[in-house]
Amino acid sequence: MSPGMLAATGWSGRAVPDMASPAQAGLAGRMVGLRKLGRLCALALPLSLPQSAQAADWTLRVDGAGPLRVGMRFELVRRLLDEPLAQPAPAQFGRHGCFQLSPIGEPGIVLTFAAGHLQRVDAQARGLGSDRGVDIDDTLDKLARLYGEALRPLTLEGAAEAIAEGQGAALALQTGGGQYGMRFDNANGRVTAIVSGAWDYVQRDQACAGGAVVKKFTG
Repeated sequence: MSPGMLAATGWSGRAVPDMASPAQAGLAGRMVGLRKLGRLCALALPLSLPQSAQAADWTLRVDGAGPLRVGMRFELVRRLLDEPLAQPAPAQFGRHGCFQLSPIGEPGIVLTFAAGHLQRVDAQARGLGSDRGVDIDDTLDKLARLYGEALRPLTLEGAAEAIAEGQGAALALQTGGGQYGMRFDNANGRVTAIVSGAWDYVQRDQACAGGAVVKKFTG
């Protein structure tokens, strides 16, 4: 066949690979299918898990805990936790115009909201510690070793009565130019609760005095 006729057929002169057998073709098809399935699973996995499941670490920081940060709007917190939370009626707000609730997935955490924004996080159960490694029921010696001179005694409302019952003065630290803080309540030489968030709320004994702590809302 002449070069002109070859060009007319569209043949480039490269060798034509051998045709695969039906078994080889079937295997190649299955491998392609598995690769596509793997890519689809990788794309779908982050969408199938709520962000709360991906960020389940509830370690307390001065500006929040786990996936939550002080200042977040209530609606954003609800989406991050992927829980059916709803705000109570204004008549149920505490004297500071705030309300509290605990995530369904972590009842040892209490969240304080005011003006529609997260203001404070309380940890009240073992396993919910600070970002420096202090946990509920740890000793004050460990607390002093990890935080040192950053801690200062903090006088709370009703502190005299609490100390008379064996509870020590709260120890706290401020940061962020005084904007944030963390407080360690204690009794009999051990940490009983950890409070973090906006300093104005951290230094209050009861963040929403006059309003009940609501454990669960379904709306």
